[in-house]
Amino acid sequence: MRIRLVCIFIYLLQTSYSLFAQSPQPSYTNFDVNDGLPSSEVYSGISDRNGYLWFATDRGLVKYNGYEFKVYTRKEGLTNNVVFDLFEDFKGRIWILPIDGRICYIDNGEITTYKFNHKLEPFLRTRRYFHSFYVDKDESVYVGTIDNGLIRITADGRVKRLDELEIKGSEFVKYDNRLLTYSNRVLNAPEFEFTHDGRSLSKDVSGPIRIKAYLMGEGMIGYNENGRVMLYDVDSKKLVDSIVYKNQITSFSQIDKLIFVGTELGGLKVYSIRDAKFIEVLSTLEKYTVGYPVKDKDGGYWIPTTQHGIFYTPNLNVRSYMEDQGLERSHVKQLGVFHDELMVGFGDRMQILNEDDLSLDVIDLLVPYGSKPNLLDLLFYDNCLLYGGRRKLIDICTQRIYPYIPPHLQIINDTTYLFSKSTAHFYTDGKLQGINGINNSHLPRIDDVIILGDQSYWVGTLEGLYKVTKTETVKMSKINPLFSYRAVDLAETDNYGIVIGTRGAGVLLYKDKKVTQISLQEGLISDDITNLHVDREQHIWVATSNGLHKIDAQDPKNIEYYSTHDGLISNEITSVKRIGDIVYVGTKRGLSMIDLRKFQKRNSSVPLLITNLALNGTDLEIGAQIEVFPEDKYLEISYLGLNYQAQGNIEYRYKIIGFSDEWQYTKDRQLKLVTFPERGTFTIEIYAREGHYGTWSAKPGIVIVNFHPPFYKTWTFRLSLLGLIVVLIYLAFKVDLLAYNKHIQQEIANRILKSMRKKTYLMIEVKQKKIRIDEAKILYVQSFKDYVEIVTQEKKYVYRSTMKNMEETLAANQFIRVHRSFIVRKDKIDSISTDKITIQQQEISIGKTYRSLLEEIRNQFSRLNK
Repeated sequence: MRIRLVCIFIYLLQTSYSLFAQSPQPSYTNFDVNDGLPSSEVYSGISDRNGYLWFATDRGLVKYNGYEFKVYTRKEGLTNNVVFDLFEDFKGRIWILPIDGRICYIDNGEITTYKFNHKLEPFLRTRRYFHSFYVDKDESVYVGTIDNGLIRITADGRVKRLDELEIKGSEFVKYDNRLLTYSNRVLNAPEFEFTHDGRSLSKDVSGPIRIKAYLMGEGMIGYNENGRVMLYDVDSKKLVDSIVYKNQITSFSQIDKLIFVGTELGGLKVYSIRDAKFIEVLSTLEKYTVGYPVKDKDGGYWIPTTQHGIFYTPNLNVRSYMEDQGLERSHVKQLGVFHDELMVGFGDRMQILNEDDLSLDVIDLLVPYGSKPNLLDLLFYDNCLLYGGRRKLIDICTQRIYPYIPPHLQIINDTTYLFSKSTAHFYTDGKLQGINGINNSHLPRIDDVIILGDQSYWVGTLEGLYKVTKTETVKMSKINPLFSYRAVDLAETDNYGIVIGTRGAGVLLYKDKKVTQISLQEGLISDDITNLHVDREQHIWVATSNGLHKIDAQDPKNIEYYSTHDGLISNEITSVKRIGDIVYVGTKRGLSMIDLRKFQKRNSSVPLLITNLALNGTDLEIGAQIEVFPEDKYLEISYLGLNYQAQGNIEYRYKIIGFSDEWQYTKDRQLKLVTFPERGTFTIEIYAREGHYGTWSAKPGIVIVNFHPPFYKTWTFRLSLLGLIVVLIYLAFKVDLLAYNKHIQQEIANRILKSMRKKTYLMIEVKQKKIRIDEAKILYVQSFKDYVEIVTQEKKYVYRSTMKNMEETLAANQFIRVHRSFIVRKDKIDSISTDKITIQQQEISIGKTYRSLLEEIRNQFSRLNK
């Protein structure tokens, strides 16, 4: 008997992995030295007011912007490379707390050593690192030491210890006028006494102070010691809950009403507080020593460890099963639902996922060879089970349909319909019969079927959608060519009618003989659909090989996108099902679950920050108007789309308003201008978005630039020159030099007008691209039916226009029409005769009707090119 019990015990131990599956985990991205960290030993992190992330490591301070890690060490001014903790003050300065207690801070990229470090020295004789740190709005620095309690150093260098402090005007978080916390970090309470096991935790300021505490809501404080966390009721002065750990606690923090407890080689525990109890929300990274996590501005969590760098997850409310968490295989082929249980199909096996306890049980779907006499039959029935070949298809007794593609099965009024790749059957009253309407139609490979009743069917096939009735088979592509695309999945909704998931045309909605297409142009990430699911609220869940969509039940233009950036284990989605408030997403890397009760779809708008401005390589002040002069060679504008979920997959666009109406697109984070507008003040707008499907920044990055013309083109210079010329003309008349020379007078006037003439441009559009042509460089324009050819000194442009429009557009005092097919620029004429002119060796005939107009030009020709 004992031997049997021992054997049973051993068997239970061996099978406990499948009986008690591990819990699902968030999807993590791991960052270590290969990604730019100076070390894989990371202690803590913070997110600053601009959204940048900072991490403390044993080899320096790290700043992360979503693209790369920037490392600060002693070379950049740190007092010590081993940094334990960080703090951002009310000015946005990042305070750095190193192992040796010599504080410094970073402000605008520059590191400054704290000027009163020498006054802290007497309190750090044995253990030099700090327990807590805070800077108030008076710039007083509070330091929680290990052996000497809380120390305050005022802005002018006056030092006080905890028992001497007056707390009335402090920035501490208070409850009922009693000091409880400060900066979300608590040492202890000088006016309120924590007690536990008869020992005061607040009055013993000379001994080690290891408490960190947080206000957990009305009347509740959560705090920790080395090996346990506790929940304390302030009003009743009672300890109401506690958790003891086998491993030492390495971090204790609060983020969004959740408690994060890091342990030494025991991972991270996350709790909520409900009914005065710690309720475990997540246990994760169980092999690691975890430091202080940080939540970024996009809702992602960054969890530092001392062994393998930083683990990042975009969402704690999207979790996944992989093989490490008990999933039979990573490649999920099909999902099914039976009595609110999820069936996870892998082809030959499946697992049952129950939402209550998340246990996973493996079920074989294949019958072993030789166990039945008729295994080679296409379909057979045995003991409630209907088989297709060796595969279980459906349990007729319970009506459980096993997940497998193909065949497709549906149960309507106690009749089971079965559709394989090429055949259709129904099973009722113990009899299996073929559906002649489909079997006799010689359809292409069948992908899915919707039963309409009265022996009518929608059939999705390799060659598109068909409608099959008792009397005819209609190829729907003859009605609309969109129905010619492969129809891989079909569904029905109340508002949209029939929903067709296609390969190549996205999602088609067909109702009342009207087809609505939802594709890339309407907001899908891909036109190749793998699976559809209509949930109880009539939302359409659309699976693709590049992410998941939800089409709103009321508005087909309202489309949400879910991907690895939201926490999915993979974008290659094979199947999707919703049970209650959980959306189950099968992928080729595992099974993900989106908890709609807690999940919040983030705003995909990416904020744009101007990070640096430089003129000729010299940095400029950000925000000020930039003055650019003709001697300046180049202007550099550096910018950043700050988004951590995009992981660097950010697209930018920019334009110079008033100078160009065309948006320029780039993946680069720097704009370098080497060609400037001649003059004027222009605004440069820059936007960012995630990938090519996100929303552009709500507010652009703006740079205002004033471009100055050359001095000889300024109005001051021109007016001065004009005044000088007038004076000279006046003096010349005085001495009768110009009195009788009208030609010289006219030439002087022409030169004055020419020097003051504003440069003009001809704007044309060629191949959907707008081109600006300096009119001074145009030689002539020649017409060819509905097109004209504009010939300049450098090249030719063919442009759709008429000669009449060109004649009206070009400046009349600079151009003249000499033939019904030619317009020439006057000052480009090299020679002129009665019947032709020459421009750069190109002879152009003068039409008879235009010769009289050229007579005056012929008389003035000697002055045209002066």
